[in-house]
Amino acid sequence: MYKKYSKISTIREVAVAVRFLGIFDTVGAFCIPVEIGFCFQKINLFKDLTVSANVKTVVHCVSIDENRKPFIPTLCNQARNVSEVWFAGVHAGIGGGYGHPQLGRIPLSYMLGRLDKTFSNNRVAFDKVKLSQMTDYNLGVDEFHLHYHGDGIVKKRRDIVVLKDGENSGNKPAIHSSVFNLMDSKKLILSTTFDGFAKIEAIRYMPKSITGLMGNFALIE
Repeated sequence: MYKKYSKISTIREVAVAVRFLGIFDTVGAFCIPVEIGFCFQKINLFKDLTVSANVKTVVHCVSIDENRKPFIPTLCNQARNVSEVWFAGVHAGIGGGYGHPQLGRIPLSYMLGRLDKTFSNNRVAFDKVKLSQMTDYNLGVDEFHLHYHGDGIVKKRRDIVVLKDGENSGNKPAIHSSVFNLMDSKKLILSTTFDGFAKIEAIRYMPKSITGLMGNFALIE
């Protein structure tokens, strides 16, 4: 799309200041049933992976547990205005798209907290009742559902990294503290779908992508 408009000479560029950009587990799949990789994303789907300088604050909530290869995350290039924070859950779970949305309330609550901080002098108004219904959670009491997509789908564990020009920058990725609360929880439920049937069982949450970091991460509250 950006290539199409870049060829129209009559378009007049107008600088617009964007104070806050919140994104949830952005992927470049667009229903393409294969792993497209960083280069394809960069050349064919996005102008580049660097957030425009006119955006003051970017918050990207990223899924730890999504392992379908077509759903590799489209990470932003490292920048001072970009915060990428990793949360427990798969792609749709981060966005609150399941019937048990409790897990999705964690990144949503974090996102709204960051939004509130950005506009602390002129807060964005929400319906308090509806907001509470969508964001309230209790890590010590609530039951959280993690989803597995079953066999027959090509899978690849996500690499939890901070990117710079498509490469691992070596900087510590930011992991939300709730991930470790869930690792200690006895109320995490795994929902697995096979041939249209769902199997539900309690599990101990211990994602290898987190344990594999060997403590080399930044903890975010």
